[in-house]
Amino acid sequence: MAASPSRNSHLATALLVASANGQVAFVQELLRRGADVHAKDDGGRSALHRAANGGSAACARELLERGAGADDRDTGGWTPLHWAADGGHAECVRELLARGADARAEDDERWTPLHSASYGGHAECVRELLARGALVDAASVRGVTPLHCASNAGDAESVRQLLERGARADAKTLHGATPVHCASSAGDAACVRQLLERGAVADAKSEDGWTPLHWASHGGHAECVKELLEQGADPDAKDARGCTALHKAASKGHVECVRALAERGADADATDTGGATPLLRAYCGGHESCVRELLARGARDDAADAAGRTPLHVAAHAGRAEWVCELLRRGALVHAQTAAGWTPLHCACAGGDADCVSQLLEAGARVDVQDEDGWTPLHRACRAGLWESVQMLLGRGAAQVNPKDAAGRTPLHVASYWGRVECVRLLLRRAADVNVKAADGWTPLHWAASRGHAVCVQDLVRRGADTCAKDGAGRTPLHVASYDGHAECAREMLVRGADGDETDEDARTPVHVACFKGHAKCARELLARGAGANARDAVGRSPLHEAADAGHAQCVRVLLRYGADARAQDDGGWTPLHDAANGGHAECVRELLAAGASAAEVDVLGNTPLDRAATDEVRRAFKQQKTEARDSFHHDTNLEDFNMEMCHDTISEDVNMET
Repeated sequence: MAASPSRNSHLATALLVASANGQVAFVQELLRRGADVHAKDDGGRSALHRAANGGSAACARELLERGAGADDRDTGGWTPLHWAADGGHAECVRELLARGADARAEDDERWTPLHSASYGGHAECVRELLARGALVDAASVRGVTPLHCASNAGDAESVRQLLERGARADAKTLHGATPVHCASSAGDAACVRQLLERGAVADAKSEDGWTPLHWASHGGHAECVKELLEQGADPDAKDARGCTALHKAASKGHVECVRALAERGADADATDTGGATPLLRAYCGGHESCVRELLARGARDDAADAAGRTPLHVAAHAGRAEWVCELLRRGALVHAQTAAGWTPLHCACAGGDADCVSQLLEAGARVDVQDEDGWTPLHRACRAGLWESVQMLLGRGAAQVNPKDAAGRTPLHVASYWGRVECVRLLLRRAADVNVKAADGWTPLHWAASRGHAVCVQDLVRRGADTCAKDGAGRTPLHVASYDGHAECAREMLVRGADGDETDEDARTPVHVACFKGHAKCARELLARGAGANARDAVGRSPLHEAADAGHAQCVRVLLRYGADARAQDDGGWTPLHDAANGGHAECVRELLAAGASAAEVDVLGNTPLDRAATDEVRRAFKQQKTEARDSFHHDTNLEDFNMEMCHDTISEDVNMET
């Protein structure tokens, strides 16, 4: 009697599991019971694939004797031999080869078992495969050969075997990498030596211009660097970006490589395409040991890159006071400017270290130099919030306290924008102009209010900041605080006398903009302190129009609570109910109807709010209100009839009593 499909499936699954785990006795029993030796898992792997991957030569032998395909492929094109070689299972490799497995089998990427063995550094498997005719120079679709793989693994024994079998030491991948590139990247000096002795080119360049020396230096492999230099590698060879091996080593902080290259005469002042020297790269990376090594080798400490940055700029920006001290001692130019106009003092003020600022000031750094944006060191210090640096700059007569940048902003604008409270206070104590306007008309108070810095707002107002100052569009600081929803800032200004009804160029009040943006808390603060709920803008719209139009139900409720007119009409005859209905804001519609808004009000074109209803939900809100109104009418009528009857009965009783 034939086994059921379900039983066969269970047997096949069990066989796959047992083979993967090397359970020979289970494999034998399952095969005896009729398990399908050709069954595969979701990845196309058979029991033989799994046994080979697990390194069980005994299971592989049982499966092969029962007819398992030695060259069956999984979904990626791998044969059992690929899996055995990949895992370094030499006994499995021998068993498969003895049973006729193809040593030259290729997967979908033209990757052979020899690639797998070489990539894993499995020299014994490499030996077995070569002995059975594996192609020593088989190239994958990316041009990778087994020698590339063995070199990348740093497996000197596999490299030796492949070279003895005639592998090309100068083979290139699609990107131009040779085996010696791979060995140098892996940091195996023995592999590098073998390859060079077999004719590999020490200065071979990949498509990005990297030589093996670049790779060894980048990876910090000092022994490989020395081996390559011994074999004649050019220490000053440049890649596509103009970097030498010394640039690579210095930027990564590999001081032993830096030393080895410098001892072989590498140019310490070579520049890349960005104009940077190895010393500048070392400074940028914060690699002190490399910095000291390069300086000891005579590297120029004043060389600037294409952007005009010198080591002093980099050290100052990084906040490395000890480097700044050393560079100044060596005569670095304290007034040097980058292409963007930054001096080392700008960098120190931006970088956040007061000691660097102090040293540069002691060295005579000018405090009034402006960069290309018009920023002085004082602007930079305020941006970073370095109150100690601000104090030092002001103590040096820094500049004027009110220097303007290209947009007309002073340090007080900058400190206020970023909420640097201590810097704001220092500037105010030095009589900074609290009402100075930038090119756009914004004062420091505008900036602090727009960013929600309530403490800065408080300090500025106490020092006389004009809460009614208007920018180019007529907006006051209270407008911008309301627009961005900063209720605490609005409160600070209102208690100091700010006018909540001040209008911008479109006749909009702070309440208008708060409701337009949906900031109910801000609107409540304004209304509670006397701002008008029914102010009209240039086209007759009230704050309630704005809230209803945008669908801000909470703002609608706040406005109605403070007496907003639910039936107000703008210049086009629209009421807030028109706006809410048109926008599909059912909740706002319900609030307005409950407050007495008329669904029958017509605009200048004769449209009612119901005509403008944008959604079914809005139409249902109108219908519900109409139903409730009708029920209320019937209730009132019935009550009136009842009262009339009661009155009639009472009169009748009185008449009867009189008679």
